[in-house]
Amino acid sequence: MLCIDSPEGHTAEDLGDDLDIGDKDTLSFSWRALKEASSLLHAMLVNKTYSPQASGTGLQYEDLQRIGRLSFTQLAELRHRGAFSTVSQTFAACCVRCAQSPEKAIRDLLATWYKDTLLCIQDKGSKITRRSAGIPSLMSGILAAHPEKTVKKAFLDLQAIARSPVEAENGLQDISLPQVHALNSIKALYVNTKLGAYSEAYVSEGLDLAGACLESKIWAIRNCGLMLFRALIDRLFGTSEQLNQTEPNNHARALRLSYDKYPNLPRLLVRLLGGDILGDLSKQDDDTDVSSATPAEIVFPALEIIRRAGSPAQENVIISTLVMQHLGSKIWNVREMAARTYCSLVAEKEYLEKIALLLDLDWCTSNRLHGIMLSVKFLIGKHFRFEREYWREDLVCIISILEPYFDVIVVHTRCPFTQAAYLDIVNHVMWGILMTQDRRTVGTAFDTVDNLSLRASFCKKVEELRRDMQSKHELPNRSRIGHAESLLRQSAAWSLALYYVARSRFSHLKDLSQQLSDTDPDTACATLASLASPLLSQDCIYEGSALYYDIIHTSGYAEVRAVATKGYLHILDRTLSVQERRNSNKQSNASKSALSPFVERRVRRTTSGSGELDHDLRMRGYSLLAICGNNPVLPKEVEEKLEDWSRMLRLAGGERSIDAWKDFSTRYAAVSSVKAFKAVLRPMGGVPNTSSALLDVYLALYDTLNDDDEEVRDLGADIVSWIVSTTPLHYPSQSLVPLAASLRFSKFLANTYSTSSNLFVQATKRLIGQTEDHYCLDIIRSEDNAVKAMKIQSVHDLLISARTEDTSLFVQEKQNLFIDE
Repeated sequence: MLCIDSPEGHTAEDLGDDLDIGDKDTLSFSWRALKEASSLLHAMLVNKTYSPQASGTGLQYEDLQRIGRLSFTQLAELRHRGAFSTVSQTFAACCVRCAQSPEKAIRDLLATWYKDTLLCIQDKGSKITRRSAGIPSLMSGILAAHPEKTVKKAFLDLQAIARSPVEAENGLQDISLPQVHALNSIKALYVNTKLGAYSEAYVSEGLDLAGACLESKIWAIRNCGLMLFRALIDRLFGTSEQLNQTEPNNHARALRLSYDKYPNLPRLLVRLLGGDILGDLSKQDDDTDVSSATPAEIVFPALEIIRRAGSPAQENVIISTLVMQHLGSKIWNVREMAARTYCSLVAEKEYLEKIALLLDLDWCTSNRLHGIMLSVKFLIGKHFRFEREYWREDLVCIISILEPYFDVIVVHTRCPFTQAAYLDIVNHVMWGILMTQDRRTVGTAFDTVDNLSLRASFCKKVEELRRDMQSKHELPNRSRIGHAESLLRQSAAWSLALYYVARSRFSHLKDLSQQLSDTDPDTACATLASLASPLLSQDCIYEGSALYYDIIHTSGYAEVRAVATKGYLHILDRTLSVQERRNSNKQSNASKSALSPFVERRVRRTTSGSGELDHDLRMRGYSLLAICGNNPVLPKEVEEKLEDWSRMLRLAGGERSIDAWKDFSTRYAAVSSVKAFKAVLRPMGGVPNTSSALLDVYLALYDTLNDDDEEVRDLGADIVSWIVSTTPLHYPSQSLVPLAASLRFSKFLANTYSTSSNLFVQATKRLIGQTEDHYCLDIIRSEDNAVKAMKIQSVHDLLISARTEDTSLFVQEKQNLFIDE
């Protein structure tokens, strides 16, 4: 079963009809048996106490030969990834044991297995998989045991196989490709950490081999070459995802790569980018460009290396030219990668000059114009993100550079992608202007925006553009809306939203948002998701809160309501965190503005629909805070709301949660909701609120201290630290760790609610280890009914449950691994 590529339908027929065993069960049993047997052999090999090194004792030649041959055969035949991953460890341990043996006959086993591996690569050439299954593990296991004398020979032998011409017996149908196994084995040697120091000398040869394979006409070899190139790139630069951006700090890290160390790399990069094709096309005077004549899978690795390491000095001019050629590629991803690469080649002091130069280039095709727009966008984003001291001085200059091209690109160009790309650039600059919070800069820059078009105002023209796109695609045809039109509508709507915020035209912003939420939910989501930050930067707390609150209660689309709720929560979090940092018990003007929709219209629901559960949890905390205000005595109208909220909190956290509430996002939303309410749990300068209506809230908060995720525990500990703090005049600067907070909080609950029957029931059930699946669904509304409602299982039932045989193949993992039982 484990040696078949597709094991479905290969179940043995003699298992009997009385056994309900399918293909999946047979495969699982086979893998489990192989795993346990291989693990036992591995333990015997690495345990020197069981198998000592002394001659004549422990494992002998025959034992090691049988174990090694068995593991060798399994690695050569297995197709189950988990199976050959387990066996590879056993084979590697056997190779190490043989290499350390004082007996020459045992040490010679490695040479025998090495020759057999090369034969296996040749013999299995007609049975290839994408990663060659366990064959690379054979080679790396043998070499890792004694790398000093074997690595050089292995690289020579494997490269000879990888570079050998393809031989086909009856056309491409019966083709044999040992090159695939050889390339995958070479890749395994580069990624093996034990061979890192020994394979370093062959990185340059590996790059050249990968580049040659990328130009092969056979897809399997090109694919292996691409994976080898990917492994070498990770070897040179690391695998951090942050390196996928164009930031200067990543570029500085990448400069550790010395092109002098890899002398063949510059010419290889030129060849992969189409340098040879460029020369041929210039001689033929053909209209075909380099981007069209060079396959994407060849271009991508070269662009990746240049983007991370920069351009080699001796080939800087030709590489810059080739990168700019690929800005006009017909493939979006290639254009985007070329734009990011070009951005990494531009010096910090030259980016404004390069932006102007890019916009002056010949736009022979829409693809090239789109690539140029992407380059300008990435250049602005790069320097805005990290060079803030220069950004404010360059804002108006960038707007002035963009202004002459508005009519040409937005008004007259018929390509929605290029129109959207240009508007994205303008939006990025406008957003940066608002983030400076400099009224003079905002006014000067937006005066230029008002005159951005010589024929009509920017606002009017973009609004016409958005309406035109929307009129072509009414909601009944929403599923047929093209990606290009969708991008353009979102860019145009975002431009208008930023303009209205900067000019304080909130009635226009409200009309735009309502119209989008009713007729174009996708564009509405994209606009509302980014609107909170500009509103906060311009101190438009009340207007932003009211805008989001209205959409929450008027939009007919759940996705729009969810995004609006998230934006509203962002405003609430920011404003109340500022109040918290100021150590003020009195609500600030910003806080009152943010909570005003709750106060003015608190009779309305917060959200609706099961899909909005997380946001509803967080909104309830703020809703209750708005109702309670600074009043230390809870109003009676709050008690029923507290019971519903407590039920939601208890369902969301701990081991008592049900399947629909187990997600991390739901549990984090629950503890965030309590954080929003913590000013009521303990007012600034006051003592903790000990109302009996809050006990269930406190118990839900206690459960967060034992949550399986660290983020939930830390936030819960932060809230508990404030409640039990001995310095009530200000928020504690440092929070207790969750374990300490749990101890302090349990003492607080025991002392505060010492006569509570509800707390007695909770403590009793936790003491006997009984879950609260039934209890947590019905919050006790009366202390007198608490003990009556306590449903403790009898010892008889518990014994029967414990003695029931579990026939499941795999043990089900506990939901909460933090609690050690």
